[in-house]
Amino acid sequence: MFKEAVIANERIPEESRNPALFIAPLKLHITVCVLWLFDEEEEKKAADIIKGCREEIIAALPKIPFEAEVNGVETFEDDPSNVKVIYGGIHSPM
Repeated sequence: MFKEAVIANERIPEESRNPALFIAPLKLHITVCVLWLFDEEEEKKAADIIKGCREEIIAALPKIPFEAEVNGVETFEDDPSNVKVIYGGIHSPM
């Protein structure tokens, strides 16, 4: 739905409406938090902690589809020609 709306919107520059710019829906995800891990030991500790609370995390997720509102669009780059990832803040009343 979003992809089709962007591609059909003639107010958006043509180069920004290229279908190849969109990821597959199965790759779309929500990042809950970002961890700054500086070596393999920290990566292993973080992975072990996340694996240890996996069941609690899954239990906290809704069992039915839910709506979320995306607020704004940001990038990790200052130079728009280098952008590989765009993101937006989300809000859900769940």
